[in-house]
Formats: sequence, structure tokens, C-alpha cells
Amino acid sequence: MTNGKRAVLFAGLGYAFAGIVFAIPQTHSQFWRLAAWGLSGVILAWHVAYERFRQQNSPLTAAWHVAAGAAIGGFGLAIGANVHSMIVANPSPNLRMLRLSLAIWPVVLAIPSFLVALVLSAVLARKPK
Repeated sequence: MTNGKRAVLFAGLGYAFAGIVFAIPQTHSQFWRLAAWGLSGVILAWHVAYERFRQQNSPLTAAWHVAAGAAIGGFGLAIGANVHSMIVANPSPNLRMLRLSLAIWPVVLAIPSFLVALVLSAVLARKPK
């Protein structure tokens, strides 16, 4: 596995980890939700910087890789939500939508991640080395 693919997988697992683990605490849920968003922002910034400076990818390639990481993270979150619905005492009444999340969440997370990464990468590409 190449370093670029490893970075995509690492970022995706980081996003899923942040979303799932920070949802576990029952108290101060708004704080933990914001903490998960903050960690996800740090992961996105790291991934953009890694793609631009370490891998020296073009802004478009870097954005695609960041979006792929976000899609993996979204898929991981959807798996976590589906597993959670199976083990709780009161399962979700809308299992069909929960199953659809396996396809929807990766897309919903990848599109804005691609756009943000494209802009950040383009800005970083203009910086003198």
C-alpha cells in the first residue's frame, strides 16, 4: 500500500473514530459533538497539508484524496450507526433509512470535503516554497 493510500485510510479511520467514540458519552453531548467536529477539522487540515507538501500532489489530486478519506469516514460512521441500532434496547423505527445511510453519508461528507480541500490546496499551491 502506497503512502498516499495509507493517508486516505488513516484519515477515514480518524473521522470514523472521532464520530463514533465522541458520541459515546451521555453527558455534555454538545461539547463532545463539537470536539468530534474539531478533531475532524484537524484531520482534514493535516490531510491537505500532507497531500500538498509531502506527496506534492496537485490541488485536484489532493482534494480527491481528502474526499476519499472523508467518504471512508462517512461509511465508518454509517456502519457504527447501524451496529448501534442493532444493540440498543429501542432500535430505530426507520431501519430502511439507516441502511441507506451506508450509501448516503459517504457522499454527503465527501462533496464538501472535496470543495474545502480544493480551495485549501489551491491556496497552499500559490505559496512560495
